[in-house]
Amino acid sequence: MPSYKLTYYNGRGLGELIRLTFVAAGVEYEDKRVNKTEWEELKPNVAVRTMPFLEVDGSIIGQSLTIARYVARQHGLMPMDNLQQALVEQIVDTVTDFRLEIFKAVFEFDEVRKVLLGTPLDFYAPAYPLYGYNSQPLRTDITGSSPSLGWSNNTSTTTSRWNFNTHFGSLTCPAEVSPTTQGEMMKKLNNETIPKYLDILEGILLSNLGGESFFIGESMTLADICVFDGFNIPLEKKLISLKEHPLLDSHYKRIEALPKISEWLEKRPKSEY
Repeated sequence: MPSYKLTYYNGRGLGELIRLTFVAAGVEYEDKRVNKTEWEELKPNVAVRTMPFLEVDGSIIGQSLTIARYVARQHGLMPMDNLQQALVEQIVDTVTDFRLEIFKAVFEFDEVRKVLLGTPLDFYAPAYPLYGYNSQPLRTDITGSSPSLGWSNNTSTTTSRWNFNTHFGSLTCPAEVSPTTQGEMMKKLNNETIPKYLDILEGILLSNLGGESFFIGESMTLADICVFDGFNIPLEKKLISLKEHPLLDSHYKRIEALPKISEWLEKRPKSEY
């Protein structure tokens, strides 16, 4: 059995799908959690320069979905058939797209606008939530500097933006969002985007054994774990509801009630995101 060591922040974010996959497979691993300062010290010695990363007998794997797929293949949570694997990965990618749509609409990246819009600062600490950073309150002023949020001492309140790349590397930062467009984005998210993705996922679930079991085949796969993880924080934060999608609601509760999963949910370190 290989030796596994997962390194990520002390939050769910991009690391939790991997943790849940290990848990569902019943495989032991080291769950190393670091803060931002510790990560900055580690980063120069990590070839992939991103977290999470997984060490496997001395080799390092980066990219969260790559890691999750690797663990699933290694430990019986991915079908053997190539077509069935593709169907699982289709669901994983659909959930990823869904999460990014929520992320873009909900989280304003410009700290000045955040203050001007009166956005609840304790909830929208810039870009941290869905990606596992510890939530930090924003400054109430909009001048000066805030290095921990990517602001330098010569920050201009009219031109500066929160440094997205400092925290998220290769992910694409959404364009400037005005008060009007942010409201429009939220309206579209709630009225169009969320229902669309929930309809897609429920339709896929329905096509397999009438939606009463798992997404693909007759046993749990990475697809089921990914859907559960993708819904977990949005449901907690009441960003989505499954009331209009009873098959997805029942599926979520079935995965949540699995002994290994429920045990992990009970004992895992508490984090807001």
